[in-house]
Amino acid sequence: MNKNGSVKDAETIFQRLATINSADANHLMGIFYHKNNMNDKAFEYFENAFQLLKDQKGYIGKDSEIFLNFIRFF
Repeated sequence: MNKNGSVKDAETIFQRLATINSADANHLMGIFYHKNNMNDKAFEYFENAFQLLKDQKGYIGKDSEIFLNFIRFF
């Protein structure tokens, strides 16, 4: 599968999950974009994941992957 096909597939799957406002789904999309050297998009998803985690009163500690990936890009 080529890179563009993978991006389209991932975006399609994420759109199906978007209604649940999942910090984890946003974080995974951020990782996906980062691994595909699409860092502007990655940052958007890391930022959104962090905000969702904060709003939903999720765990934001020194070993939270969502928190760590967000601050690495910020």
